Amino acid sequence: MGSLRSFLRLAGLCTAHNLAACEGDLTLPSKFLQYPRSALSLPLKNEQLRTMGTAPTASTVPLTYVEVEFKSTADPSKSVVVPRALVDTGSSDCELREGFFQKIQPLRSIQQGVLYETVTGAEAYDVYEVEISILGKRGVAALTLVPESRFSPDAEDACTDDAIVGHMALAALGLLVDPAHQRVLRPEDLRSPEL
Repeated sequence: MGSLRSFLRLAGLCTAHNLAACEGDLTLPSKFLQYPRSALSLPLKNEQLRTMGTAPTASTVPLTYVEVEFKSTADPSKSVVVPRALVDTGSSDCELREGFFQKIQPLRSIQQGVLYETVTGAEAYDVYEVEISILGKRGVAALTLVPESRFSPDAEDACTDDAIVGHMALAALGLLVDPAHQRVLRPEDLRSPEL
C-alpha cells in the first residue's frame, strides 16, 4: 500500500477526502454497520442498537409476498394462481416453479439461453412470455423456469418459493413495494385513509 500513498503524494492528489490513504491508514472501521447489504435509519432506536452486531438471516430479513396469477399468452385458458409469490426487487424477471410452469403450457418463447447472474454464478435460462395479474392489475412479463430439483433440501442453492415477481413486472403494473410493512400497493392505495 506504500506505493498508493507515494503515487497520491507525487500526483498531488492528497486531499481532505483521501487523507487517510496519504497518511497511512487506508480504511476506517465501520461505525454503525457490521455487514454488507445492510442499512439503518438515524437516529438509532434501542431495537436497532441491540441488533447491530447480528448478521441478517433468512428468518430475520422481512420478506414481502403477494398472490399472483400466471396465464399463458398462447392459451389464456391455461392459468395458475400462486398464493405466496416472493416479491424480489433485486430480480429483473419473474420465476415459476416447474410444476406450476407445466400447468400453463404452451408458453411463447422470448429467447433461449439468456445468461442471468445468480448466487451460484452465471446460468443460462430460456425466457418465456406470460400474462400476470397482481392486485387487479394485468400485464405481460418475462418468466424463467425453476427446475423441481432446486426444491430438494439437499440442492446446492435450495429454493423455497414457488414463484418470484421481479421489478420489471412490478414496474409494468405500476405497483409499489412497501418493505417496511411487507406489502405491495397500487398507487391508488396511497390515497386510502387506512394508510
